[in-house]
Amino acid sequence: MTSPTTSSSTTARSKVRRVIETYDLGGLGDDLERRWTADGDDQYSLRELAALFNLAVLRAALEAAGVYLSERELEAKYELLTDDDASESTRMQAVRSLEKDGVDIDDVTGDFVSHQAIYRYLKNHRGASHETTASDPVETASQAIQRLRSRTNAVANSNLERLDDAGHVSVSDFEILVDITVLCTSCGQSAEFSTLLERGGCRCTRDER
Repeated sequence: MTSPTTSSSTTARSKVRRVIETYDLGGLGDDLERRWTADGDDQYSLRELAALFNLAVLRAALEAAGVYLSERELEAKYELLTDDDASESTRMQAVRSLEKDGVDIDDVTGDFVSHQAIYRYLKNHRGASHETTASDPVETASQAIQRLRSRTNAVANSNLERLDDAGHVSVSDFEILVDITVLCTSCGQSAEFSTLLERGGCRCTRDER
């Protein structure tokens, strides 16, 4: 890593830019801008970009300490450090494990950024413009849920593999299935989320129209 440049007032005003320089994440700024200004399915939200940025920071800190993780393992570590639903004991276990590997977690998490910081960096320091186009709200919702399902699948796989390796559980070959089912409390019918969207809603409400 290089030391952050503090002489530039522009750098001092942008945490994102400072962290990029600190962790030698050259090219990450271009990647953030490209993903934010992309079209359609390739377009990332600011929150997704913040997570992408923070994952890059965590990976850089780990690799500087000689620790190399798969993408799944990295995401699982990040979830434990940032997820408010994670138990304190589980989080502390992850922290102690990383500190044992020589990673200063306080320094690393202190360099994590918010989606607001990403926005200011892209707008003020890169002059990027996020053009919004009229899109199908149903398709947008479907894509958002699919991204969450993929992320949940990856984190579940990583955690199960880690527990299996440590001998806490025993599994052979496995496949994680993440399904989101919507139950209509009016008629009692249920449907998978994407199927419900494709149908335009529950049959009982559509039949009334």
